[in-house]
Amino acid sequence: MKRLLLYLFLFCFANAVFAQQEITIHLETAGTLASKLGDNKDKITTLHVSGSLNGDDLVTINGMLMLHYLDMGNVSDLPEDYIGPETFKGNLHLKEIVFPPIIKSIYAQTFSGCNNLSKIYLDNVENLELIGFGAFSSCYSLIDLNLSGKTHLKKIDEQSFNECSNLKRVDLAGCSSLTEISDLAFNYCKQLTNIDISDCVNLEIIGDYRGCI
Repeated sequence: MKRLLLYLFLFCFANAVFAQQEITIHLETAGTLASKLGDNKDKITTLHVSGSLNGDDLVTINGMLMLHYLDMGNVSDLPEDYIGPETFKGNLHLKEIVFPPIIKSIYAQTFSGCNNLSKIYLDNVENLELIGFGAFSSCYSLIDLNLSGKTHLKKIDEQSFNECSNLKRVDLAGCSSLTEISDLAFNYCKQLTNIDISDCVNLEIIGDYRGCI
């Protein structure tokens, strides 16, 4: 009987330790996320963050070892309205990201090598202008890319989605300001069968890419 009780205790303890944790945090002051999270940082699997963020907060987020779902959909302030180069490069934990509506650029290799990133939500991002060099390269789990109606998007830079080997569909319909899809932007996207560029009325440059069906 004692052994059974011990097993039950250990089972409940393990569940408590490894249980998924979801948390919602509003930051009045940028740079305070780490102090808000405290000792719970490495137990959180889902984070909804709103308010003002800066580079220090993004570093904190990148270091959250159990974080799978990141919701920045209510972030209202971010320095210069972009996510900087290599911010989340090589992050193997993130699976889904809701982007801040205020961003204008996703810079070079920001999410490069995020092998488990399967969904990116840009629905509320109205002013996106640039997807930078290698921004999502080697995101092997990414299947769908929906950029439809991004009327401010001007350029998808070189190797932006290079070696996204499971990417099947890309929707660029209605990206009326898009002028360039650079060389190797979709290089070695082996499953890619559908790119919708309908109503991309200013598209002038479609670069070379290899390794697609």
